[in-house]
Amino acid sequence: MRQRLTPLLAIAFLLAASVAIVVLYRRDVRRAPIRAAESFFELIANERLYDAFRTTSSVIRGESFELFERSILENGLQMYQSATWRMLRKGTGNEERMQGEIRTSDGETRPFTVSMVREAGKWRVYSIVSEQRGAVFRRVAEEPEMGAPPEAPPTDAQARALVLDTLLRFNEAVQIRYFGPFYHQISTSWQRQTSPEDLERAFAAFIENRISFGLLSRAEPVFTEPIKLSPEGLLLLAGDCQTDLYTIRFSTKYLYERGKWRLFGIELNLVRADAQPGAQASPAGASGRDSNGKP
Repeated sequence: MRQRLTPLLAIAFLLAASVAIVVLYRRDVRRAPIRAAESFFELIANERLYDAFRTTSSVIRGESFELFERSILENGLQMYQSATWRMLRKGTGNEERMQGEIRTSDGETRPFTVSMVREAGKWRVYSIVSEQRGAVFRRVAEEPEMGAPPEAPPTDAQARALVLDTLLRFNEAVQIRYFGPFYHQISTSWQRQTSPEDLERAFAAFIENRISFGLLSRAEPVFTEPIKLSPEGLLLLAGDCQTDLYTIRFSTKYLYERGKWRLFGIELNLVRADAQPGAQASPAGASGRDSNGKP
């Protein structure tokens, strides 16, 4: 009887150990955003503000370090000593929110909500909201400063760089399955008409099918239509961008805001590199609307 029980006990032990390992792994994964947030605040407490700035999301890094530093000091976060956090509802796996209390060196306890986003495999601070003072990181320009667009469209090289930057940011949003960072890089005028969730719905097919554009860093957009400015002042760019996986057929619109061209609309049509000549794919796109309500 003992000889029969020994293998059974060994199997039961292995199963129990496997379950314990899975539970511990899931718990560790769940706490990863909290550990990243704590590391961020510890860098600030140790007066390593620039190092902390470098660990934030692309949205925060898209603004200046001076704005970041001023926001930290105005909210007294340099006085951080410790914190207790609890995760809010389960996020997408690439975006998580936590609520907690930060204890400062002057003995105060301050409630905050922190949003984390995973970019390039790392958890980064996306936003910090104080229950007393609101958002810690405010954008430099809440109102779009339109300004007069340049009289001439950008050069061919400048336009190619603009499209490539757009495709890289879009591809990153699809890979992390979250359009928050992408949303904060588009024009303010378009932001008022859409949301990250709207963009995710518009490009759901890319996310659901886990589309990756391939090696964009080696790609070179080629324009199939002249680079031009519309009567409404929009920069219109259309063409193909060949990668190792796809021919990306793009049509993009940009609005001139705060001294640069910012995305106002995008339509993409992918054809696999190994597809038969003439093959087409259903396009997906989203766009802002001008003052006349036209896309």
